[in-house]
Amino acid sequence: MTGTVLVTGGASGIGLAAVRGLVGSGHDVCVLDRAEAPAEWRDHDRISFVSGDVTDPAAVAAAATQAERFGPLTGVLASAGVAMPGTIESISAADWHRSLAVNLTAVFLLAQETIPRLRAAGGGSFVAVASQHGLVGDPANAAYCAAKAGVINLMRCLALDHAGDGIRANAVCPGPVETPMTQRNLARLGISRDAVSARVPLGRLAVADEIAAACLYLLGPDSGYVTGSSLVIDGGYTAG
Repeated sequence: MTGTVLVTGGASGIGLAAVRGLVGSGHDVCVLDRAEAPAEWRDHDRISFVSGDVTDPAAVAAAATQAERFGPLTGVLASAGVAMPGTIESISAADWHRSLAVNLTAVFLLAQETIPRLRAAGGGSFVAVASQHGLVGDPANAAYCAAKAGVINLMRCLALDHAGDGIRANAVCPGPVETPMTQRNLARLGISRDAVSARVPLGRLAVADEIAAACLYLLGPDSGYVTGSSLVIDGGYTAG
């Protein structure tokens, strides 16, 4: 089964891996991202790109409208994110608000814009990339942990409110992943990849394709009885 999927944060990391997987399985995809579109998308007839901020309702609406030029919206993947490390005492109010805006409020805005479109199409799947740190705490990461915990519970509420519309809502909770955002965050904190890997029972960071595969599963028909769930892909980090 194929369809039209709107992806936020699809120009890099998990989102980019998901876009590649979706297109490879026959979907049409519209991407909303602040970053430049990858060169591989140039003149691609199954990928549409909207440059904009996920916290801007007008940009979200424009991306949803552009996605429907391919056909009725059947899936949504919220994968945009930002890391703003700090304890409650050390993080600035501006960074706190930016973290919640990108990591949580943007998911709300995306759902508010797309749930009616999914309903009109006869149903579909809404998937949000949360984090293992939405389930457990992490030192000096207060804003990110709070926002990702909010994403998990928001998906539960969407699942309950819209099951009757044929809409499923689920969260994916990755552990540390080899992405540009992870690399920037580790560099900012002065933490090595080896130190992070040592905290993971499987002894390594995930690759983006491993998380994208879970997103594609939740967007597809094989997960037709899955809603309100949080799929944890963390190498065993939260098992202990």
